[in-house]
Amino acid sequence: MAGPLPEPALLPEELRAAIVLCVSVLDEKQRRLYAGLEALKTGRGDDARIAALLGLERGTVVRERRALLAHDVDIARVRRAGGGRTPLKKTPDAIEAWWIDEARQRYPHARELAILADGGGSNGSRCRAWKNRLPQQLSERHGLSVTVAHYLPGASKWNPIEHRLFSEISKNWAGRPLDSYETTLNCIGTTTTKTGLTVRAQLLDRRYEKDVKITDAQMHDLPISNHDALPKWNYTLSPRPD
Repeated sequence: MAGPLPEPALLPEELRAAIVLCVSVLDEKQRRLYAGLEALKTGRGDDARIAALLGLERGTVVRERRALLAHDVDIARVRRAGGGRTPLKKTPDAIEAWWIDEARQRYPHARELAILADGGGSNGSRCRAWKNRLPQQLSERHGLSVTVAHYLPGASKWNPIEHRLFSEISKNWAGRPLDSYETTLNCIGTTTTKTGLTVRAQLLDRRYEKDVKITDAQMHDLPISNHDALPKWNYTLSPRPD
């Protein structure tokens, strides 16, 4: 029986990088099963540490550990890249709303935009809808060259927005039930700090289609340039030539 995993902060940097790189080539279901397997090897007391290391929720690790114990794993349900979940357009719409309402007034001569994004979720490095929507929303409409740098799985905790914004919103939220849009917007929009942070929030009141599929042909036609360094996670979307 293997010993418990060390605390994430105590892992040698080379070992941490190797684990993150290994997990990053797995699809979502495989990554969760791997977490459950490590939890079986180390015992349930290490669920939180495994979750922190692999960038998952503790409850996900617990669920996958129990599924493996019960032999309740559907090996056919392996999610394909870009498939399975409903593609979302909300994040590009939110970025465009920010650009129109605020950013272009602050930076009227800007022609380039850099985005730091998580490795998973609706704006993940494998999400086709995210990559397909960005050129339409920002590059073509506003003439912007958009460079996206994704944090590798398990590394999004180092995104500055986690510490400078989300943590402060959570404090202001203080566990109150988010039972309406108004409550949610108020919790976000009234967040302030002694060092001068203020937050502006608005509701995107739109309907979005479900089960929109982005085809291989659409992906091939994207004006995207993958970077030499970590090309799966770093790329630039440019305006299409006239």
